[in-house]
Amino acid sequence: MEAIRNIYSVENKQIVINLPANFKHKSVEVIVLPVYEYEKTEQVSKNKKSEHLEKLLNVSVWKETDIQQITDSGKLLNEWKIEKF
Repeated sequence: MEAIRNIYSVENKQIVINLPANFKHKSVEVIVLPVYEYEKTEQVSKNKKSEHLEKLLNVSVWKETDIQQITDSGKLLNEWKIEKF
C-alpha cells in the first residue's frame, strides 16, 4: 500500500494535492486533520505535566503496617456471618 502524507496550506478553503501517476483510476481515502501546533501548546503541556506530577507526588504512600491492617480488616469481613432474624 502506498500512502502520501504531507502538510498542505489551505487557501480559500481549498487544498490541491498532486498525486503520482500510479494513482490514476484508483479510489483514494482523504482524511483532513488540523496540524498539531506544538509551539502554541508546548507551554500549556509543560504546565499540565507539572500539575499532574505534583498531584502524583501528593498521593499518600502506604506503609507495610497500613497494608497489614487492610488485609486483617478484609479477613474479618470475610469471617463475619449474617444472622437471620
